Amino acid sequence: MTSNPARSPGDVQISPAERLAVIAQDLRRHLTSPSVDSLVSVAAAHNEVRNMPSSAAVVSCLLDVAQYFYVSGQAVLGLEPAASAVAAARSLGDPATLRRALTFQAALLPDTGNIPAAIESCAEAIDLAVRTGDVVGEGATWNNLGVAFLYSAQSADCVACFQRCMKLSETEPGLKPLRADALSNLALAALHTEDFQQGLRWIEAGIEEAGAPDSANKLLSLVCSEAHYSRLLLEVNDLQRAKQRCALARRYAKECCSLRADLVASIAEGMFEVYAGNVDSGIALLQSALETVVAQNKVANWHRELERLSRAIITRRPNDKVAKWPSASTSLLMVSTTKMLNG
Repeated sequence: MTSNPARSPGDVQISPAERLAVIAQDLRRHLTSPSVDSLVSVAAAHNEVRNMPSSAAVVSCLLDVAQYFYVSGQAVLGLEPAASAVAAARSLGDPATLRRALTFQAALLPDTGNIPAAIESCAEAIDLAVRTGDVVGEGATWNNLGVAFLYSAQSADCVACFQRCMKLSETEPGLKPLRADALSNLALAALHTEDFQQGLRWIEAGIEEAGAPDSANKLLSLVCSEAHYSRLLLEVNDLQRAKQRCALARRYAKECCSLRADLVASIAEGMFEVYAGNVDSGIALLQSALETVVAQNKVANWHRELERLSRAIITRRPNDKVAKWPSASTSLLMVSTTKMLNG
């Protein structure tokens, strides 16, 4: 990335508001169509925006920065801009802006292992949404609260949150885009509770609702949905369709240009290979995903997901090859998780 050239006396100066509008436009472009240069450009935008006086436009830009880091699989980097957005919104005294900032902060926090803080942010955001009559904001926050409960294995609570979001969407057209995510999250909850047939009904409805992706965020959502679909199909021994959904997850992941999307697709592929009998290949894919998580300093929820997968394989595929998994991979998972949690 080249530095901005020095201005000559004849250059036209632009106002801070105009500069902020340019930054906002660039950030939206990186969110919609990320490229190899996006990380550097978004980080530069963050450094510039963080020093600007608080305004609703500044909050929006900070949240766009945080969203880019979240979608790209670097949620830790999104914590600072999200926290800055919340602080800026509080200083403005605008409940709608604060609700929006808190809702997005709550989406980031579970990914970094801070479930209690995520729940606190959701509780405040829901209160603000109800007081201001913001049904769309309330529904979005219920969905994020459900994710926090899902990460902490509180199955009944997470399902209730997702269903609350779905209920609100029945009378609020603005929540229609969120229905697909809520259904996908319900399917993942069903996968964890082993209610596979209900999970399949939810994920099929969610993918139908999602439609064609038109942004990196929607691509990421589809990667997750197709991965959930594949894993549910594996549990009912439908290997052929599971393979097809894995292929779709990988296709969307390539278009998304996101480490998060790549990890989700790789885990789905690894699980398929194991269930298809290619145990060594599947374990290699899952180990590679874990090593990426560790190398990128990812947080506890990825380790919990991989540990859960290893236990599922041992429990449901008790053959000679899979019996090697505890010594080969579970030990790696446990050592890596312990190292991560201890520092």
